[in-house]
Amino acid sequence: MAFTFTWQWHLHTPPEQLWPLVSDTDRFNALAGVPAVEIVDDESVQAPTHLLRMRTFGQTIEWEEPPFEWVSPHWFRIVRTYRRGPLARMVVTLRLEPDQTGGSLLTYTVEAEPANLLGYLVIPIHIGLFSRIRFERVFRTLDAIAQHTAADERVPLSPRTQVQSPALLETLATRLVELGFDTDLVHRLTTLIRTAPDDDLAHMHPILYAHRWQVDEQTVIRLFLYASRIGLLELQWDVACPACQGTPVSLNHLNQLEEQAHCPYCHITYEADFEHAVQVTFRPHPSVRQVDIPIYCIGGPRNTPHLLAQQWLAPGETRTIELTLEAGEYRLRWPTHPDWQEAVHSFQEWQTPRPWQARLVVAPSETENGPQRTNASFVLAAALNPAHIHLDEGRVRLNITNHDTEPHLVGIERLHWANHVLTAARALTLQSFRDLFPFEALRKGMHIHVSSITILFTDLRGSTAFYRQVGDGPAFDRVAAHFEILRRNVEAVGGTIVKTIGDAIMGAFPTPEAGVQAALNILRDIETYNTAHPDWPLNLRLGLNSGPALVVTLNGQLDYFGSTVNLAAKLERQSRGNELVLPYAVFETLSIPREGWRIEQASATIPGEEDALPIVRLSREASPTRANANR
Repeated sequence: MAFTFTWQWHLHTPPEQLWPLVSDTDRFNALAGVPAVEIVDDESVQAPTHLLRMRTFGQTIEWEEPPFEWVSPHWFRIVRTYRRGPLARMVVTLRLEPDQTGGSLLTYTVEAEPANLLGYLVIPIHIGLFSRIRFERVFRTLDAIAQHTAADERVPLSPRTQVQSPALLETLATRLVELGFDTDLVHRLTTLIRTAPDDDLAHMHPILYAHRWQVDEQTVIRLFLYASRIGLLELQWDVACPACQGTPVSLNHLNQLEEQAHCPYCHITYEADFEHAVQVTFRPHPSVRQVDIPIYCIGGPRNTPHLLAQQWLAPGETRTIELTLEAGEYRLRWPTHPDWQEAVHSFQEWQTPRPWQARLVVAPSETENGPQRTNASFVLAAALNPAHIHLDEGRVRLNITNHDTEPHLVGIERLHWANHVLTAARALTLQSFRDLFPFEALRKGMHIHVSSITILFTDLRGSTAFYRQVGDGPAFDRVAAHFEILRRNVEAVGGTIVKTIGDAIMGAFPTPEAGVQAALNILRDIETYNTAHPDWPLNLRLGLNSGPALVVTLNGQLDYFGSTVNLAAKLERQSRGNELVLPYAVFETLSIPREGWRIEQASATIPGEEDALPIVRLSREASPTRANANR
């Protein structure tokens, strides 16, 4: 005999705004007083199903849990089959529908089948009575929060003060203000540390808080880095899974990083990619606040917000899924396909449709009446054909048929990463990171590939002769002024000085736009300096290149290596002085202001290159004002 309980509540918030909160089943279970769970390693359980365990009322409860099914923002469903405890099986379904008042009708159904006599006693009382009361309280709390919060924010649902030492917190906050950070910004950070729930503090993304606080990204990143340096926060290296975008691996130091990581939730092994997988996050320092993160639910829809829908299809079954898709790229993914678990995936490979996947390219509808409902049909068997499907933006109906002899899990996934992530690739190009954490490095012999980095080399010409002519003291002052110009402009665009070699530097930037902007600003400032110091003007050569490289550890510090770096160094030697030289292939991808600049296309013979390389030379264009000033 199975028991079925169906409860309905009218809530004030529409489904789209309420969904991110009610689908966060991990947070929901914590608020409802459900005990924490643990993942049990059992080879008899076939992926993607997990074996989970909890302790409650002196009983050990153990069950097999396949992935949730859902269609955002309408419904989710989970089926649990129990091995130990008073239950044999339980099915939970939540549905959200708009009501006539502009809010939502939430329908929550629990189907529970007892395994023994205790189950017949527990189900009516514990589920039918107590759970109903607790769940209604939580749903109404979430509804109230949704009325005052943007849907993408995970606000504190149960603020708690767990600061170990309030005096230490205030001391460190004062130190940040003394370092030059805005008092209100520091107050926001300390308030977050005092009041936010543990799961919001375990992996803090500075760019996310920059957006929420409406503060410049660079400023908030620097705040978090300095807070880590003085002991208010701890910096950590998270290795995110490309499938679920969770962080199963979190490291205290970069030298603990392995080239591959494994996700126990998705059962896949993947590459530790600096541009996507390896992320820099923060958590409160244990001396300030202890953060403990128990797991209450591993598979809820909010755990993978990039998945808009996920469905189990039985052999021969056809499902129709209706979704509202914005313009962008999506993927129909099939994580129960054998290749899903066997391959070692890079993030570039992950974005490429395999024969058994399909990419959905969604474009705005061109109809005069606005978005129209479009249809697409897919067959799951040995392959999906075609691999790319173009759909109109708006309401989309997908008909999916499983012609295989095995059940399959199918998901609709956004093919983009959250824009609030501070990746390792970007962190390594930040001057503040290099200054504050100079000993963070990969272990000896390890290298990580990055697909795009921009490298700038500079060299000051004539400095040796100047030292001989005027002496070490005056010459050093001029060289130091030149280094200040370089550092100021490199740091201003989010770049870093990787190393200095005599009077030369090697700089790194996340994009070619940033690198060229820094170089142009350097040339402009050099011109200004020379106008004020005509007795011995600075003569600076600059060479820039952009492309793939290896991140390695040289002389105890993070460095870049490869043909992109070598060519940038060779291009610097092509400069005639106070001139930037870069490949034409890089130049043509950029938008460079013409006014005030001389742009010269040429070819250069580069040592080690078989053919002449098309290059561009950029220098300050002489103007009457500048020409008179230089006389």
